[in-house]
Amino acid sequence: MASSSSSSFSSAIMILLFTTALATVGSANYILDSGKFLNPGESLQNNVFALVMQNDCNLVLLYPESKSIIWESGTAAEGSDCTLQMQYDGNLVIYRDFNAAAIWATNTKQANKDIYHLVLQSDRNLVIYDNNGKALWDTDTSLGK
Repeated sequence: MASSSSSSFSSAIMILLFTTALATVGSANYILDSGKFLNPGESLQNNVFALVMQNDCNLVLLYPESKSIIWESGTAAEGSDCTLQMQYDGNLVIYRDFNAAAIWATNTKQANKDIYHLVLQSDRNLVIYDNNGKALWDTDTSLGK
């Protein structure tokens, strides 16, 4: 019984540490939290990679120095004035003409409204996490792959 309690306690501590870390860096320039947007020309960046909402409505993960594309949404020329929104339902959506119509989504809509986090990781992967640290979606672009 002590082993089970110890395991539960360890899990609780890990969740607490993860959510505390996210809360601490929630305004970092490599995290997009629920309710936040990337407008045309804006980006998330870490030390090596950038996620850019381009003016042509394409969302691209790239090496900023060389402009070499790692991953893209495939939405170039789908409209104008597109915005990327991390929604409170866990879905990441590109809207054309500032919220007129959705042209791309991760289809990660959850039943519970909560704070979700799009994280540009240092391993080159772009991941949506729920508030418990569970990954809901990723670009599958990790350097370890």
